[in-house]
Amino acid sequence: MIQQRQSNNVHVVVLHYPVQGHINPLVQFAKRLASKGIKATVATAHYTANSITAPNISVEPISDGFNEAGIAQTNNKVELFLTSFRTNGSRTLSQLIQYGLIELPVNVEDLPLRVPGLPPLDFWALPILLRFPESYPAYMAMKLSQFSDLPKAHWVFVNTFEALEAETNELLAHQATCCFVTHCGFNSTLESLVFLWCVCQWTDQSSNAVFLEQVWEVGVWPKEDEKGIARKQEFVTSLKVAMEGERSQEIRWDANKWKMLAREAFDEGGSSDNHINHFVNHLMNIRDVQKLVQ
Repeated sequence: MIQQRQSNNVHVVVLHYPVQGHINPLVQFAKRLASKGIKATVATAHYTANSITAPNISVEPISDGFNEAGIAQTNNKVELFLTSFRTNGSRTLSQLIQYGLIELPVNVEDLPLRVPGLPPLDFWALPILLRFPESYPAYMAMKLSQFSDLPKAHWVFVNTFEALEAETNELLAHQATCCFVTHCGFNSTLESLVFLWCVCQWTDQSSNAVFLEQVWEVGVWPKEDEKGIARKQEFVTSLKVAMEGERSQEIRWDANKWKMLAREAFDEGGSSDNHINHFVNHLMNIRDVQKLVQ
């Protein structure tokens, strides 16, 4: 259990990459912190601030330099947007915190790629930035830069739970939902651990599909041909596997298993809940020490 405080001045600001798919996980994390007695603020771009409504947390805008529509204002020039986000975002986030302004290619001969903790990854299972690093150079540079200060971090949070190593939301858990077609972004992957039909696009989605099909065994991945296209017959075959016969029953059993494990992890006293309590206690203890020093 966390150490209860009648009042505290612990304040956590969470910052996400300013696109819609990255908002919800950070908002849910902020809500979880707020439920533990921590003041939580979501710092987001001006054009996404109005789309976030959540009880007990604050939502405050910062600037990425393109306040009306973000990357769309640059005609999807990724490098220009990321440069602006780094410059303007750092400046306006610093103002919010300090002044309280709250108004690489992989060779085919080296495949399958074997990484500890992962299943063997063939060419089509690799994240697109490993298959074709030259295709999105700005994103590649941005992703790599995320790790430059990793040794200095006190905490690293991962959007998962220990047993999965996610709750299925209400819509996907409804008895009328028998199969979910997903692009295998990690958010929808975690939200939909039930009868999955994987249709991958880019970045990490192919690798996520490997876990859904081969590790967690709750999905079917229509395979692409040599031109990178999943043909009609492949879709039909995959859908039949997910919906009919023995494999369908195995998927149903595994989906129920992961659903129960997810609930156990996020319920009070579960592993994910305990980790967040530990983090909250850490922040409160730091606050108490700072008071003593002052």
